[in-house]
Amino acid sequence: MKKKSKDFITLKTMRTEYLISLFCFFSLISGCANYLYKLDEKKWDKNLIVVKNPPLCENFKSKYNFFGENKDSVAIINEFFQQKFANLNLEEAAVLWSLIQLKIRPDLFNPMSRLQIFKVKNDNPEYYDFSSSNKEASPLLHGLNTFLAKNGSKFTLSRLSRMLLEYESIQIPIGDGFSEFIQAKKSELKNNPIFYRNYFKAGLEIRKGESLPTLSYTNMLDNIYKIKDDKEYIINTLLFSGNQSNYSYACNFDLNLYKKGIYLISEQPHPESWSIGISDQNGNHIFVVAGNTFKGLNPIQNSYFITPELSTVTTPKKFCFIKNQKNKMTIISTKGRDPAQHLYHIMNYDILNSDNLKEAQEYINFPRHLFLQNPNRMLYESEKGSPEQLSNFLKLDFPLYHKQNLGLVYGHGNVLGKNSFLLDHRGPAVVSCQ
Repeated sequence: MKKKSKDFITLKTMRTEYLISLFCFFSLISGCANYLYKLDEKKWDKNLIVVKNPPLCENFKSKYNFFGENKDSVAIINEFFQQKFANLNLEEAAVLWSLIQLKIRPDLFNPMSRLQIFKVKNDNPEYYDFSSSNKEASPLLHGLNTFLAKNGSKFTLSRLSRMLLEYESIQIPIGDGFSEFIQAKKSELKNNPIFYRNYFKAGLEIRKGESLPTLSYTNMLDNIYKIKDDKEYIINTLLFSGNQSNYSYACNFDLNLYKKGIYLISEQPHPESWSIGISDQNGNHIFVVAGNTFKGLNPIQNSYFITPELSTVTTPKKFCFIKNQKNKMTIISTKGRDPAQHLYHIMNYDILNSDNLKEAQEYINFPRHLFLQNPNRMLYESEKGSPEQLSNFLKLDFPLYHKQNLGLVYGHGNVLGKNSFLLDHRGPAVVSCQ
């Protein structure tokens, strides 16, 4: 079996100074007690399992390269975009791309979802986080409309929706994620006449490859987006900026906490989310992420959208823009009990010193570890790792547990002047690359 280079596995990732910092962290929280290496559910295969990384897209001819977690929507977006929307700028195209998601993941990407937008244009990062404590508010719709206004667009959300009128009946098959959601919740959904009408055909729940009914964007904006007062929404634009020894960063969390061994570990995994992105020929790019938590399954009015808990309950996902004299990258983390920790580790692995985009994406796909507390332990993707990496972790004298997959990290990299989205094999995302 072909192996990754030993240099990549042991030298470029498990740097001596990083191991020392980990050792100091463990000394503080565990008192250097002796622990045994343990496995969760299955034994570790000592052969390195080489994961086939997703393809890159260093060259595309279209105006924009689209990134999304539904491959059917990504496959059709360029043709769809060229029909009527080719003159939209990057921000407007991102909002249009967002409107299309309402037909694909109405559980996660719906009018009442918490919405986060991370934009990097001319190497300047901007962050927007829209939520509300009003149970009738529509943070996602308000956020998209506000994003257009803040970026000087001549369009409003209503005007963009009217441009979509002739395409409202376009059929976009749902993917694995939403199909699994419907399958898991089919008993509750079937008992609600509105959901039954939208999510079932001939008495059977719709599945991957089938589509939701036509969505009227105009009716949605008229009937659901009723609360438009800025005072009813919470808009956070704070980025924590700073400098490490060899790079600068701007993140939506305080990286200094992690440098001090203070990790933002949640009691439960972060709620699921839905991510999309867009980039232009110059490497300017935007990530849009929406997500929800649910207590019950009730429709938003007469639509197929599912009413979530207050958007302020949904934990925001983590974003960082990092750069040095050689490269610059955006990395986002959306899954697990401590998404920021994955970004912190990847930055410590020296991803910015990648010599090409393929190597940068290998850092995104490299075997991950995650520190947890109460009790203190470390989770590790042992089946993706190497004996050398395992040996380094065992030297830390800390309880180690196997995990099949940890987190979900996507990115966008500019390496030596070449640009591409960076995909994670743990997730479903693809790029249009046309």
